[in-house]
Amino acid sequence: MMELLPASYPQWRSTRLLSRKMKITLPLVAALLLIQVGVQPTFAQDGTPAPAAPAGSSTAGQANTDAFAGPIRNGDTIRVIVAGQETLSGEFRVENDGTVQIPRLGVVPVGGKMQAVVSDDISKRIVDKKLLKHAEVAVYITGRKVRNVTVNGAVTTQGQQTIKDATVLSEAVEAAVPVASADLTRVMVTHSDGSSQTYNYQKYRSGTANTPDVNPPLQDGDRIYVYSGLPSAGSVRVVGEVKDQTRLVLPITEVSGSIWVLENVER
Repeated sequence: MMELLPASYPQWRSTRLLSRKMKITLPLVAALLLIQVGVQPTFAQDGTPAPAAPAGSSTAGQANTDAFAGPIRNGDTIRVIVAGQETLSGEFRVENDGTVQIPRLGVVPVGGKMQAVVSDDISKRIVDKKLLKHAEVAVYITGRKVRNVTVNGAVTTQGQQTIKDATVLSEAVEAAVPVASADLTRVMVTHSDGSSQTYNYQKYRSGTANTPDVNPPLQDGDRIYVYSGLPSAGSVRVVGEVKDQTRLVLPITEVSGSIWVLENVER
């Protein structure tokens, strides 16, 4: 039996095609708009939108935006949406080399790039591989590793601190509250790769300098040690495996690093 088509078939067909295209495009446009205004949608483990924050809550939008600000970092989780292409879409973790592995596209460098730039890169790759003639792509960050540093030594509050982008030494040291005897001319920062450098932080404290050589930016995993000021004169008692523990005074004549040079130690 022949199917009867509406008298206005061309217009009817165009309307159906437009409706189908809008079903594909509108979600992508919505995601792009969210990214443009700085709102990062969050998803549950099954990919569904996470529950909205209670009315009147000020922690959800601003905190989420701040947490995911800036370029994509190693360890981030990103969500890629390719309009109408579920096989090219999904969530991917950024490896330590700054790349993600996307099905049919292979290894894609994303570390250090803004989300809009990565969207353009992926779109171009899809077209270059002739998977689609035109690709509408949205990329946004859905998860971010918390970055921490540790502060120890001559400070009131020792331990771990969470840092943000562009956090500098002064923020961590001042948050830990140096004690009165702290030697701020010697603040050592040890990086996660084992390299270390000692900074004259007192120059920043005194207002004479605020440059990276005295107040450097911090990295995830940095360990900060604030040295304690050592006495330039005084005396100590030596106990333990020595000839005479009754002698009370051994004058300190020199301080070299953390080694105190004593007079007449053989006594």
